[in-house]
Amino acid sequence: MSQNAPELSVVTVVLNDLGGLERAIKSVQRQVSISIEMIIVDGGSIDGSAELAAKHSSVLIDSKSDGGIYPAMQRGAASASGEYLIFCNSGDEFFGLEFLTKAITELRDSNSNWGFGPILERTLRNSYAWVPAIEDASSRSIIYREIFVPFPSFIIKRDFYNKIGGLTSDYKIAGDFELICKAALASNPLVFKEPIALFFAGGVSYTRADLAWREEIKIRTKLLSLSLITQSREWIKYLMRISRWKIGKVLDKVQATFFKDFQSWRNMRAIEVPTKYNQFLTK
Repeated sequence: MSQNAPELSVVTVVLNDLGGLERAIKSVQRQVSISIEMIIVDGGSIDGSAELAAKHSSVLIDSKSDGGIYPAMQRGAASASGEYLIFCNSGDEFFGLEFLTKAITELRDSNSNWGFGPILERTLRNSYAWVPAIEDASSRSIIYREIFVPFPSFIIKRDFYNKIGGLTSDYKIAGDFELICKAALASNPLVFKEPIALFFAGGVSYTRADLAWREEIKIRTKLLSLSLITQSREWIKYLMRISRWKIGKVLDKVQATFFKDFQSWRNMRAIEVPTKYNQFLTK
């Protein structure tokens, strides 16, 4: 790596989300204790996002449609020069002032190729939930989703990212999961104890969870060469998962219609944010 290269490249993809992009940019600008380049890939916005991206991107990236979020992310990653890479959605924010720097330091000191940590999620109900990171993360537990790796907390060495093939355009929703699985098969992760991201829920993985789960099965089948019997078990689990998801949607409608003055059943199931992080939450 060049001595003048930044420690971290932040790749942000945006399409007509001016307010969200402004939040992401401001959160990067607050990270003054680490050298960062921000690479913003605009997908042809008409709301002012393209102009804001051109003003704040460290590398000028043409504003045009990429045909999907993962080709756009890959276009940004290809222009990166940092030692490490992280993908920050427009609307998401880096958390606090020192946690991101601490994560990079831990990665470098441990000579790890990649790592992930907990995140805080701002839900569609305008509440906050804690998404923990499990330390004993084997490749199998990650690939089979026994352990959840939040992509907003995923940091990877750029050279390692390129070595494992980076992001592909094979999937519409689960491309980030494929990247995580490839990283897990090639190298053990470092798990950060502190959160580095405030994630704003509501993307396509929420509205089309059924498609995301189908793509995950295809990814496991491809990477692990699953037998037909194992694939059949995967699809049975998928059908059960879809049933629970649809029941949840029905419960949401019932609560919104008849019990809207009561606390959401989803909020009651969510893990509370540890008290020490409340001071950083966006109100």
